[in-house]
Amino acid sequence: MKRRERAQRRERKGREVKRRDFLSTVAAAAFVRPPSAAFAQQPRRIGLLRLAPTDAKQLADIRQGLEETGYAEGRNLVIEYRYAEGDYARLPDLAADLVRQNVEVIVTSGGTSAVRAAMRATATVPIVGTSVAPVSAAPLVKQFNRPEGNVTGVAIITGDLTPKRLQILAELAPGAAIGELMNPTAPTHQRSREVI
Repeated sequence: MKRRERAQRRERKGREVKRRDFLSTVAAAAFVRPPSAAFAQQPRRIGLLRLAPTDAKQLADIRQGLEETGYAEGRNLVIEYRYAEGDYARLPDLAADLVRQNVEVIVTSGGTSAVRAAMRATATVPIVGTSVAPVSAAPLVKQFNRPEGNVTGVAIITGDLTPKRLQILAELAPGAAIGELMNPTAPTHQRSREVI
């Protein structure tokens, strides 16, 4: 029975992560004013800055969420997609390109690096960071509960829980070899190693 409960908990957590990604993007729609007759001729513009391409399911969820708030791509909304293809060095140029495209909000995914790239590109366009690690995000805003300037977002508190997860894993599988796969080029790599 306990195995079944743990499996159900893991499945719920997986759905929560997907839901958070979806809700974060929908939250960006809050920065865009609701459609009105005065703005009917001019579509709203959102910039999507990601480290990796968005999969079809995520795009469908994003579009559905935006449609629920009255925005439809191709009708009254333009989404400018910019993907770094896993190359952190490309993020600053992509963020600057979004600013040149006159987007009204930049939604980032790809951790702190994507947010920082957008921050360097603009001090006026609102930036919504998703999947930002709070330890490395601390320099982005002075206070999480009251971010100032043009940056806000959703922090994912996972790195600080790693030691506890390893402890639970060791209790569940005593004597098992435990490893972790990391991206050594990720800016959070060193911090992850320190936590472990």
